[in-house]
Order: sequence, then C-alpha cells, then structure tokens
Amino acid sequence: MMAKEGLPSVGAGELPEAVFDPARLEAVAASGLLDSPPEGTFDDLAQLALAITGAQKAFFTVADGRRSFWKSAVGMDSTAGRENDIRDSPCHLLIGAGRELIAEDAAADPRIRDLAAIDELGVGAWAGFPVVSPEGHVLGGFCVVDKDARTFTPEQSAALRTLARSVSSEIALRQALREARASGDASAAPYAVPPTPQAQPFRVTEEVAELSASWRPSDPSCT
Repeated sequence: MMAKEGLPSVGAGELPEAVFDPARLEAVAASGLLDSPPEGTFDDLAQLALAITGAQKAFFTVADGRRSFWKSAVGMDSTAGRENDIRDSPCHLLIGAGRELIAEDAAADPRIRDLAAIDELGVGAWAGFPVVSPEGHVLGGFCVVDKDARTFTPEQSAALRTLARSVSSEIALRQALREARASGDASAAPYAVPPTPQAQPFRVTEEVAELSASWRPSDPSCT
C-alpha cells in the first residue's frame, strides 16, 4: 500500500527489498563507517542542522540489512547505544524510496507512527534525507527529530537537503582517497570523485560554507 507523497508504508517486520540489495550492502561495507567512532566532521553538520531547524536531535545513520548505525547522534545521551534495529527506524523508508521523507506529525503519519523508534526517541516530527554512495546506493540517512509535531519550512528542508549532500560528498571523497592511495597516487584523490548528482564535493562544500555563514532563523522554532 502507498502513503501520502507516494512513499511506501511498511508494516511491522516488513522491509523494502532495496535494504538487502547486495550492491547496496557492498557499498555500506566499503564506506568503512559501520561501528566507527563519532567524528567532528559529521557531528558539525548535525549541529548545523539543529541550529537551522530548532530541532533537538540530529542523526547521520548508516544501515546494513540488520541495523541502523548512528555514526552521528547529536542530542542523544552519549552513554546510550548507537544503533537500533533497521525495522524500527524510518531509515529503511529512505532506502526503499530513495528520496526524502518528512513527517510533520509522527504520531499521526501512517508511514512511521508504528515504528518503535518513534516512541523510544520521543519523535514528534521527523525529517530525513538519503545519504548515498558515489554509485548512488542509499547508505543511510541524515535526519532531524523534534519532540513536538511541527512544520519544516521550505528553506529548512532545502538546507537539510544540502547538508545530506555534503555528507554524501564527504563519503565519496574518503573513498576516492582510499582508492588513490591503494593505487599509489594519493595526489589524484581530490579529482577522483565521480561527478554524479549525488556526490558533488566542491560545490556542496561551498554551499555548506555559505549556509553556515549566512543562515538567519526566520521561523520561531529556530529561536
């Protein structure tokens, strides 16, 4: 069955086939991000997402066929775990649809209201955007969580989309660097990133710099 905005509704225990796509799982493994420690590069982008939206939590997740691993989890208790079951997380919907999902009233939204993470994380509103590999496989998501139901302005959504692209670009740059080092040509790494729509490192980096420098909250939820 289909929910609003054309995104599939997934019942308890059901997962999109794309979650188990061997090529996607290979891309997840190749990223080297699963079970790795938090990093300032990604936490800074998550912090910026909170500053822009006024939400309380921001995540960058990487998902295999079993779990959604929280590479960045700003606003969460640092002593808490850093993952949840892929069936419990809205992340699998991003993987299945390959595009963003914004639920402004999580408790009433049929796409995510029955997921365990909604209660466990106190989700009132959720806005998530795919994070992709250089080949275009959805590795996970970049998302913000608000404790209350709310709207996200077009400007906020556009900013989150930019931040998600920046995460994708960082992953692509790292992969290119590893491949260049393996071939003995580290100097070629900055130029080895494929010019895909999902990974545009130099342009996106400029976008994020401008976003960080010029952002001025125009919505009461950001103050």
